[in-house]
Amino acid sequence: MKEIFRTVNQYLILCLLFNITTIGRKLLGSFLGKDEGLVIHVEKQIAKWSEDINELIEIAKFEPQLPYAAYIFGTSKRWQFLCRTTPGIGSLLKPLEDLIDEKLIPALVGEYNYTQHMRGVFALPARLGGLGLLIPHKEAQFEYENSLIMTKQLTRAIVNQQDSFVEDKVKQAEAAKEITKRKAAKYEADLAEATVGFPADLVKMLDLAKEKGASCWLTSLPLKSCGFRLSKQQWFDAITMRYNLKPNDFPVFCACGKENSINHCLTCKKGGFVHLRHDAVRDSFAEIMRSVGKDVKTEPHLLPVTGEPLPAGTNIKDGARADVSALSIWTPLCKAFFDIRVFNPLASTNWEMDIVDMYKHHEDAKKKEYNNRILQVEKGTFTPLIFSCTGGAGRESGKLMKHLASLISDKKQQPYSQVVNIIRRRIRFDILRSCNFSLRGFRGKSNFVSLEDLEYNLCPDQN
Repeated sequence: MKEIFRTVNQYLILCLLFNITTIGRKLLGSFLGKDEGLVIHVEKQIAKWSEDINELIEIAKFEPQLPYAAYIFGTSKRWQFLCRTTPGIGSLLKPLEDLIDEKLIPALVGEYNYTQHMRGVFALPARLGGLGLLIPHKEAQFEYENSLIMTKQLTRAIVNQQDSFVEDKVKQAEAAKEITKRKAAKYEADLAEATVGFPADLVKMLDLAKEKGASCWLTSLPLKSCGFRLSKQQWFDAITMRYNLKPNDFPVFCACGKENSINHCLTCKKGGFVHLRHDAVRDSFAEIMRSVGKDVKTEPHLLPVTGEPLPAGTNIKDGARADVSALSIWTPLCKAFFDIRVFNPLASTNWEMDIVDMYKHHEDAKKKEYNNRILQVEKGTFTPLIFSCTGGAGRESGKLMKHLASLISDKKQQPYSQVVNIIRRRIRFDILRSCNFSLRGFRGKSNFVSLEDLEYNLCPDQN
């Protein structure tokens, strides 16, 4: 009896210490055991994630940008980790996708911006025109296969019971390249599948959203100190403009009398919002240049033309101005001039062109107007800075941002990648906010009484 009692005691102690179970248990973020135990484990995890997602849905009612960032950089990473470590759970994640599809996405992008045919587009990475809201049950197996490729060396060392492990960095880099190629191929296939039957206009909007820097507002943390916070109206309108959808609570006609649309709002000059867009980018570049250049000026007057031979099309008017000038930007003690244009790609004059040709067309127009005059009269350099309302940048604009980032990086001893990242985001948010003002800004006549006509005597007239 004593031996039996001792054996039972040992068994109970082992159960308490090691949580012995007949169906399996959680191990290192994954699950080890029978299929029935795996189902229970995944259901418990989904229940936890669902609680978090429901809280994000509540927050999205008044701050949609915050829960979007929390989901993309937080909650979604948790189910992706389980996918990478646990095989065969794709079908078990369908309830999670139902919650994301039916409640989370409408809360994050606005119910009026979401229809079922957009689900495949929203699942694409932001850099490919999507929103990064992946479909869990479709990603599970792919994530697991990528994990197998990346951990192949470590797996082999464990199986062979090696006493020590030294990673082969060359093989690991090759594995990373293989995964990058797999992802590129998958996303291209997903994009083709998601856009089947889409109108050509929406496909072109996706191409514009795929431009470098156009989607960085989505992948930015909503930091107030950096100016990256958006109101719920600005956030929903940004989604609307990204895909050229119909804005919510939008007047049928503009104050100018023409039929209203996103295209019209970005083009209509009534209200001064086109100039506001231009000035925002101008002022940001001037501020950035002041940290590395000298004698930075906005709207500098150009020297008058006094008979210099200039080609046809050159602006030879007295009082002509560039947008920004600065010393020692491209070369030491040489004056550089910059002129900015933020064009609307939806305008009929631009829409018919290829995207690359849009930027080249506007760069060439600026160079024709200013380049020869500045070279011959000012003895300086001229750079046209061309951006689109969707956030893309022309070739010369991209070069300038990289060059400024390099100068700032050297001066402040900060990583180049971080500096150029901040510059791109700063310009992108300037364009985004100013375009939002074009969409929602007041264009009509003011009903306020002018100061000249205002009666300051507030005492009642006794007569």
